[in-house]
This record gives sequence, C-alpha cells and structure tokens, in this order.
Amino acid sequence: MQNIISVIIKRMAVSIDQMGNVVCGDLFNVIMVKSGTPFGHEDDTISKVLHINNNNLTKLGLCIYNLLETIDPGHGKKSMTD
Repeated sequence: MQNIISVIIKRMAVSIDQMGNVVCGDLFNVIMVKSGTPFGHEDDTISKVLHINNNNLTKLGLCIYNLLETIDPGHGKKSMTD
C-alpha cells in the first residue's frame, strides 16, 4: 500500500512540474535559456528542459540547474526518464 502511495505522489509531483513548464514556458524561455530546446511542451518537466539545455543556460538557469544537482545529484539525468 505504501508503495502505491509513493507512486501516486511522484506522479502528482511530475504533473505539477509539467504544468509549471507549460504555464511559465514563455517566461522561462526568456530568463533561463539562451537558445536550444524551449520550455512549454506539456510532456517535459522543467528539470528535463534545463538538463537538455545545460550548455545554453543563462546565469539564472545555470544557478537553478546547479542547485537541483546539489540537492539531488544526477537530477538532470533522472529527469530524462520521467
């Protein structure tokens, strides 16, 4: 039962992340990426787009990406499988 609850919680977290990517995509494209894969696609999480654009991030985007990697080492790679 506890495993089912953790799966549900993870799915909810990913869906909220995807919604944030869509709702804030235009803003994130301006403030976090120089060029590359844009934010805003409904199937992508914010972390996934940051990881894909790792070499094309603004200072803010790089700061957020590095913060996520510090909190959860390998976060970017893990986001590619969500």
